[in-house]
Amino acid sequence: MQEATDDIVFTCPPLPYEFDEVRYRTQGMGGSETALLEIARLLKAKTKRNVKVFRYGRTCIGDSGVEYFDIQGNITDYFLTRTPRVHIAWRHNYGLTYAKTFPYAHEIRVDGIDSKRNFDFVLCLSNFHKNFIHRHQWIPSRKIIVTRNGIDPDKLHFDKSSKNPNKIVWMCSPDRGLKSALLVMDILVKSFPKLELHVYYGFYLLYMKWSREGS
Repeated sequence: MQEATDDIVFTCPPLPYEFDEVRYRTQGMGGSETALLEIARLLKAKTKRNVKVFRYGRTCIGDSGVEYFDIQGNITDYFLTRTPRVHIAWRHNYGLTYAKTFPYAHEIRVDGIDSKRNFDFVLCLSNFHKNFIHRHQWIPSRKIIVTRNGIDPDKLHFDKSSKNPNKIVWMCSPDRGLKSALLVMDILVKSFPKLELHVYYGFYLLYMKWSREGS
């Protein structure tokens, strides 16, 4: 007999590195993980319910009160004995529970939602995103919810510096093409010597990748 709880539960596909609120403040963090942490924190504050995140990493409680669990082992124990109020499937469509389930489509598509209906509604980021999921993954429009954007307006309140016309900004993970961007810059500066490449991303994920590959 499963216990019905008032929990809001996030489940993530297994990732090769840990993330939680402490690491969020002290090291580079991917956009998907940042979004999850912020949404979990805000849901905790707004609903006052228990919010649990199952991902790879140590068990801990964030300053927000959100609980973080290692997905290896803990997730099976949880769903065998409990049914949460809401299950948010972060970027996946695994059938883990009979609770109301909402796959969060942080990327352009969610693998498997076109072949298995392990969900109640799909969460998309914009109307464009909704139309893409509807047309390319054959999800009825009535089964798609468009969420708000993740921009914190308070972060836009700062003194804006004068624009640098020679500045090129790199805002993606270094392992997703930064090496190629540097090679392109080597060519461009020969014709445009004032060009500058500014890299706005932590290198933690790249170091983790190197350590796994034994580099």
